[in-house]
Amino acid sequence: DEYGISQIFIAIEVDKLIDGPTRDAKLQRIMDYVTSAERADENQAIRLPGHEFTTLLAENRRNGITVDDSVWAKIQAL
Repeated sequence: DEYGISQIFIAIEVDKLIDGPTRDAKLQRIMDYVTSAERADENQAIRLPGHEFTTLLAENRRNGITVDDSVWAKIQAL
């Protein structure tokens, strides 16, 4: 069973609402606001969806992807 997972994704097609330069400025303000929030754990970085994709992809290709043993057993049983 999965546990300790907390994610939320909201998708908005902002191009339907505002022009490109205004959109970019607003999105930057939102990202700055979110990433400057007080953290419950100072050792945990605040991450935004897709922001670290390139880095994570390179790490996963280099090191592989960690999978819980029970999950891996279920995958192998398929």
